[in-house]
Amino acid sequence: MVVVLIPLAIWTIAGLIVFWPSDVDSHVAQDSTGYTVAGTTYPKAKITNITETSCEGAAGSTPGVDDQTCATVAAQLLEGEDRGQTVEVPMTDAIYGSGTKIGQTIKLIRLPPVDDQPASYQFSDFERGTPLIVLTLVFAAAVVIVARWRGFASLIGLVFAGFILVKFMFPALISGTNPLVVGLIGSSAIMFVVLYAAHGFSARTTTALLGTLFGLILIAVLGYGATRWAHLTGVTAEDDYVLAAAAPDLRLTSVVTCGSTLPSLRRSRRSPPAPAWSR
Repeated sequence: MVVVLIPLAIWTIAGLIVFWPSDVDSHVAQDSTGYTVAGTTYPKAKITNITETSCEGAAGSTPGVDDQTCATVAAQLLEGEDRGQTVEVPMTDAIYGSGTKIGQTIKLIRLPPVDDQPASYQFSDFERGTPLIVLTLVFAAAVVIVARWRGFASLIGLVFAGFILVKFMFPALISGTNPLVVGLIGSSAIMFVVLYAAHGFSARTTTALLGTLFGLILIAVLGYGATRWAHLTGVTAEDDYVLAAAAPDLRLTSVVTCGSTLPSLRRSRRSPPAPAWSR
């Protein structure tokens, strides 16, 4: 088993080095669509006042429906070039009705000044940084308390998997790298770390890892063939066209191909039994 596993490990490490994406920004079109304007920023702001308004004629409203309530929100900018200033942004019925309150922190879209016109602001989203951090820490603590060392090791594997996805696989796809190669290298790297971190170094874990790697190769090849045969384009909604325009080197079929490989990792992580030292 080791004789076969070592070349696969070397291939995975070499693949990460060779295909690690660089200068990803050059593969992203900054002003190819109306959704992106050069100089656009996303400053945080604190809601200081809310004025309910009619939704008649407002973007996102349904014509002929009278029970909708939109709002104009006054928010003080917490960062950016206009920090300290108060700006007004409209909110649709769906956003305002979700529980908008004075004192909440929101993210705005700042469009830079054009033709002697001042900068304009639009609502982007609610700021969720603090809640997400707290929930993440609570989740991590619960995992460690329940599963002890095995839970802590699993968290390390989870963090590594996220690192590979965000820093290697997604940028590599945006750069136009072959999706079959990206999917196999990224998935293999994740499995090497996740399986040994969660289940320890043992012959049973090595056997499970070896079977998983060959399973990944089979799934990747079958997924690639099925994508080409069924002519799966990956284009299903308007957002897909925006993505294709913003990242011209990204083939949406690549997302489909990698998407057929990654779900297999979820099941394979639970394959080996827990080693004695983790109990």
